[in-house]
Amino acid sequence: MRYGLAVWGGSSAGNLNKVLVLQKKAIRILELQQSCRQAFQALSIMTITALYIQEVILHAHRLNFQTGKDFHSYNTRHATNFVLPPHRTAIFEEKPSYIGRKLWNALPETIKGLKGSALEGRLHNLLVNQLSI
Repeated sequence: MRYGLAVWGGSSAGNLNKVLVLQKKAIRILELQQSCRQAFQALSIMTITALYIQEVILHAHRLNFQTGKDFHSYNTRHATNFVLPPHRTAIFEEKPSYIGRKLWNALPETIKGLKGSALEGRLHNLLVNQLSI
């Protein structure tokens, strides 16, 4: 499911919804419940939307884009945020690198300071517990 998710996950909501419906059917087979929300959390499984969010955030983090710290020699409020490049087209906003930067900027400061597997683990917990379906 993760193969190329950063690319095709941003294509349309319909593509993600098809996979999400299949995910829900599989979860309902495992857990006999009307609602899948608690089952996703109990089994610690991320929805396809959460997987997409995780993929683009980690993609942006690996590319190590410029942050506010790179421009200022003093502390600023949003020093750990990635700088969003100016653009003229809406298609630019659909790029995984741009979406990853925007989502990174929305993360809590405690997660932005982490690196490697610690970042992946905390991001996984955040997406499973707070941002499920």
